[in-house]
Amino acid sequence: MVSVIFVNFWTSKHIKKLLEKLKNENFEIIVWNNSKEDEILEDSIKIINSSYNIGFGPAVNRAVKLANFNYILLINPDCKFDVKVIYELYNFLRNNEKVFAVSPKIISNNKIWPSARRITNPFLLFFGRRSIFRFSKLSKKFLYLDKNDKIVEVEGLVGTFLMFKKDIFLKLGGFDEKFFFYAEDLDLSLRALKSGYKLFLLNYLVVEHDVGITRKIKNSFAEFKRAKSLFLFMIKNYFIFKLLSPFLLVGFLYYTLILMIRELFNFKIKDIDFANHFQ
Repeated sequence: MVSVIFVNFWTSKHIKKLLEKLKNENFEIIVWNNSKEDEILEDSIKIINSSYNIGFGPAVNRAVKLANFNYILLINPDCKFDVKVIYELYNFLRNNEKVFAVSPKIISNNKIWPSARRITNPFLLFFGRRSIFRFSKLSKKFLYLDKNDKIVEVEGLVGTFLMFKKDIFLKLGGFDEKFFFYAEDLDLSLRALKSGYKLFLLNYLVVEHDVGITRKIKNSFAEFKRAKSLFLFMIKNYFIFKLLSPFLLVGFLYYTLILMIRELFNFKIKDIDFANHFQ
């Protein structure tokens, strides 16, 4: 039926809670341990212990190859959900042949946490959730906040709570392992679109996300990798950004410096209340 994959990086206590929730369901559970000193020990599930942190995308690629089912669900350890959401995602995928991946609506602290992106227009990438332009109405467009339908066909999905078909995932080559973590999901989405597959956001299903548990633990490391992955995503997939790569590199280095200053002074970026800001 469904193979559920967790990637553990200092999040074992959160994964154990979710394992308890799923223990009576007929799902295959696979845990890839990326943190050697925070391993999970369970007899009833598949556990792969990595000798070092190989990254999120590479871990998922290896775990998917071990899965026995064609329907794969990636769950961030910091998610809370009703199990019926999994069955709804599964039924939607199973009944739509050309659909590669599907995701529910994500909320955090009772606020919408957008889980879809418009990625065919490269310039909308500058209007993301943490961009200095995030209060622009173009952010609403980039994050699909202009669509209130229950079912929305989208260009890109993030991997917070993502179900996809294994056979298509492998056909597409899986996650590009140049991305340590972050942007690997958007890169895969773009390849799926170019291959003629569809992606959907199901707004009638809701999952709660306690955002950034890993980033809270290893903040500077995580933010640096995030910025690097976004830079790689842009120059890999858009010719205009490849031409502008020296300027983007300067921006990347500047952003990294800002992250270091933020960490030093414990400064936090103000997030948008997406549910109300654009009304």
